[in-house]
Amino acid sequence: MHSPSQSSFFSIFSIFFILNHLQKSSWAQTDEYQTCNTEKIQCGDLKDIGYPFYGENRPEYCGHPGFELNCNDDHLEISIMSQMSQKFYVIDINDTSHTLTLAREDYYYNYCPSTFINTTINLALFNYTQTDANITFHYGCSPANLCPFQCTVNGEAAGGYFSIPNIASGFDDSQAVKCTHAVIVPVYRSAFAHNEEPGQNVDITTVSRALEYGFGLEWYAENEFCYDECHGKLGECGYNWDENKPVCYYPEGPTKTRKMIMIAAASVVGVAVLLMALVLIRKATRTRDTQNIEAFLKDHGSLAPKRYTYKSIQKMTNNFRDKLGEGGYGGVYKGKLSDGRLVAVKLLKKLTGNGEDFINEVASISRTNHVNIVTFLGYCFQGGKRALVFEFMPNGSLDKFIHGKDTYQLLGLEMLFQIAIDMVGCRENAKTEISSSSQLYFPNWIYKKLEQGEERDNNGILNHEEQELMMKMIIVSLWCIQTNPANRPPVEMLEGNLESLQIPPVPSLYSPPRSEHHFSASPEVSLSGHGL
Repeated sequence: MHSPSQSSFFSIFSIFFILNHLQKSSWAQTDEYQTCNTEKIQCGDLKDIGYPFYGENRPEYCGHPGFELNCNDDHLEISIMSQMSQKFYVIDINDTSHTLTLAREDYYYNYCPSTFINTTINLALFNYTQTDANITFHYGCSPANLCPFQCTVNGEAAGGYFSIPNIASGFDDSQAVKCTHAVIVPVYRSAFAHNEEPGQNVDITTVSRALEYGFGLEWYAENEFCYDECHGKLGECGYNWDENKPVCYYPEGPTKTRKMIMIAAASVVGVAVLLMALVLIRKATRTRDTQNIEAFLKDHGSLAPKRYTYKSIQKMTNNFRDKLGEGGYGGVYKGKLSDGRLVAVKLLKKLTGNGEDFINEVASISRTNHVNIVTFLGYCFQGGKRALVFEFMPNGSLDKFIHGKDTYQLLGLEMLFQIAIDMVGCRENAKTEISSSSQLYFPNWIYKKLEQGEERDNNGILNHEEQELMMKMIIVSLWCIQTNPANRPPVEMLEGNLESLQIPPVPSLYSPPRSEHHFSASPEVSLSGHGL
């Protein structure tokens, strides 16, 4: 079994092969075109005979099966194959109306043939015209003396007569004789135009002249393809005898139409190759993403968060009907799991990074577990669809309380401090990642305020104990952002009094190295004007 890349390679190779074949089949026909365009049949009074005819100096690939011509003593002959072969003289060829005028060779200047055979034609290629009429010749008639002419039949003279239905009769006593043979020969109806009344007698001389004038046939040799399409594009029509189908030979150098065809073909192939390349890239990306997911699931085992399909995400959110809010990376929708639990689904729309980044983010989120942090339930990673599934919080998220107008009244500093200490415990083994300029700026601003020792005017909102709690929270926050896990102290160190707490070093990711400074741990040090 071929791999996807092998299959794509074979597909691209096939497209180039087809284009190359089309180009060769279009341009390698110059010789055939020149031959079919210049080698015309000349015979007697008939000149420059082309498609669908072939023969003499004209190759068969320039004609159509069943249209072979031979020139014999300035008489052009054609053999029309049906149940048996009959030869006809070609009196005239009309390319415009696609008609032939033929005369039976055995009846040309003669009405007593050596054999008595009805006229037969190949109805797949030819058809009689509306200008034709049939003469029926009767042979081997007796008594012969009653007949208008006599012919030799089986070595003996026998009588004969003719009839032309709906036109003329050459014998009034046809009921008085008995005949052994009858042959039907078509002629032009116009040969009897002087007969004003139907049934009027016609002499044998008039019949002989009608046989010489012949009759008409229409031919069908891929007329629409050759005369409309091929000739319309300045090509020469021919026939592929091996594949049994008509072909069109073009001259050297493309016509405007052929240029357009070649350009269109090249464009199609170019687009196809581009699409193949995109498919290969997408398959490679999906394969890499799949490998990342499999590695993530293997590393986390039974502790890995549940992976949902995008169809499951649509189902649990009822096609994203109940929208809770909109963030910078997408919308958040209310949903419901099959067990009845309510969830909040964050559907990411402004994707950054690759699949590996997303899986790493999922891994980081799944390692964070705290009573005050919304529970992470699972994720969706399917093609370009990515979503995060959290437990639904009816009263809103923690930031609503922390950054609200009445923060102190809603939670109180004691609760905020407890949350901060718990967050340090959760982040001791977590990887710190910096992804925005605000994270780089804000810690520096905090350290700067501590260095400057600015006093806070809290307008009497905080008492002395609350100010100490506030300073503890600031110090705890600075310990939280240490990039080296070894610098993150255990929770017990943060539960002592303010004087026992140390100001942590400035993380290297947040600011360039700078000289050591002694920071006062006095609760009067504040960050005036920012409400911290």
